[in-house]
Amino acid sequence: MPQTSAELREMVERATPEQRLALAKAGITLAVLQEKLRMGFTNEEVATVLATDESDEVITEAYELWRQRLEQFTETLNDEGQLNDDGSFDEE
Repeated sequence: MPQTSAELREMVERATPEQRLALAKAGITLAVLQEKLRMGFTNEEVATVLATDESDEVITEAYELWRQRLEQFTETLNDEGQLNDDGSFDEE
């Protein structure tokens, strides 16, 4: 794992297109999860938005996948003591 921003930049520059796509998806996912906590949305609300297609239909499989990921993320933060008692997240 990279320890500095320079090491991360070098790792990304050497990455294959597939690896870059995976890194981008991970970054987007992390940003969505942080915003969810900051704004106080529920896992279900965020999963619904992320699983909605262009015709405003919720894709059930995508909804369940996002809901599970959000629950895992929330549990991890809670286990690490990074959430407030009310489940909110304060950025430092």
